[in-house]
Amino acid sequence: MKNKLRILAVLLIAGLPLLFPASISANFSLFMESIIEYNHKIYQKSLEDGSYLGEEGILRIRPEVGRSLGLKVYIDQDYLDASKLIEEAKDHLDKVLELMDGKGNSKKDPSRQIAELSLKHNKKIAQARKSLLSYRSGISMETDNRLDKLRSMTLMEQLLEESLKKTFNLRDALADFYNRCHAIESESLDPINIDNVHFVNYVFREFIEKASPEVRQQFDLDRIVLKDHANSDRRWKRIAIKDGFLYTDLLEEILKESRDDCFQFDPLIFLALMKQESRFKANAVSYVGAVGLTQIMPQTGTALGLKQIFFPDYFKKAGLFLVKGRRMREKAENLLSEITKENMYQVAYKAWTLSQESIVSREKGLKLFASYKKEVLAKGIDDRLDPLKAIKSGLTYFTEMMKRQKGDISLALASYNAGPHRVKQYHGIPPFPETISFRNHVLKYYKGYLQEKRALPNI
Repeated sequence: MKNKLRILAVLLIAGLPLLFPASISANFSLFMESIIEYNHKIYQKSLEDGSYLGEEGILRIRPEVGRSLGLKVYIDQDYLDASKLIEEAKDHLDKVLELMDGKGNSKKDPSRQIAELSLKHNKKIAQARKSLLSYRSGISMETDNRLDKLRSMTLMEQLLEESLKKTFNLRDALADFYNRCHAIESESLDPINIDNVHFVNYVFREFIEKASPEVRQQFDLDRIVLKDHANSDRRWKRIAIKDGFLYTDLLEEILKESRDDCFQFDPLIFLALMKQESRFKANAVSYVGAVGLTQIMPQTGTALGLKQIFFPDYFKKAGLFLVKGRRMREKAENLLSEITKENMYQVAYKAWTLSQESIVSREKGLKLFASYKKEVLAKGIDDRLDPLKAIKSGLTYFTEMMKRQKGDISLALASYNAGPHRVKQYHGIPPFPETISFRNHVLKYYKGYLQEKRALPNI
């Protein structure tokens, strides 16, 4: 009987073809179909790569989350033992990473400590995985509501509806839904984060491809259309001046010049972008060499036609040092999972050595970029330091990204920050903390501007 239930559970999580209850709206069924497909793929992957943590059902939620949502869930000693082992393993790994970063009160080679802690971590993770698979074999529809497809679908619709009530923006609503299913606390008003961005990209893209134009119009898709956004509306100027932007007249002139051939959008979007990029400081220089109000990198500035760009030979070298440092660090951390009783000291020493080399490489890159910042400000002849040229080139580039992303503001912002090739690579917002934060903050500023705008008379 238990085997039959297990087969049924697998069919339920696969959910194809989907048979939705009549009470579920057609709009929600599109979301739910994509959510179930995504969760099934990740569920299967977790079983294959050992990342399974007890998530079950079409919602792919852990037992604790299921209970918090009012479901009856199955928890046995195997699951409790696994949870304890995972927490202990995490503590070991945190200590290992501190040692690899050179933290602590000892200047001696810590590779022996790294080896012993990593071995403990790996053993406990292996034990936890065995316990979780044993736990999984005991789950049935009689003992766990997560395997009850109809009940889970009703709960899924409820959670989606509540998330959409929180925020009209579809991407943020999907992110909020994911956070609630995985007990992720969102620290900001914009809940997209590194944990849920793949989910948001997948479900959002599936909805755009499958939904009819009429259905898509019912949601805020971060999208604008090719049209003039009320050029006669001057409220944005009052908002810009109030927020401390000193170059309002320059921006207005640039907008007038580009009116005929520009992808027309609310100037407040671009104002929000500049606020996040430079805090409206014309002499802002980032730690990786982006300069000016719109934080243009040297390569981008050259491509945009700026003539005077401070672009010394060491600039590319600085970037390569950071990339090399990041890759060595990743390689060092990957080595930790390969540590066994037989090889522990050799592999740990190699991992520690790589981590130290990565720190040196990163420090070299940051030192060169610090020199670049001093030089570009001291010389003062870079076109990106000129407010007029910075605004004009930044607006040109953002407009190009808006066109390329067909008016999708989130993807245009992601393209501006990480490059359009990254948006294409990840089929949506790239899973980079800096890019996600950039998108979230710009849209937060923009929403705040819109609230101010609605409170002002259009005169």
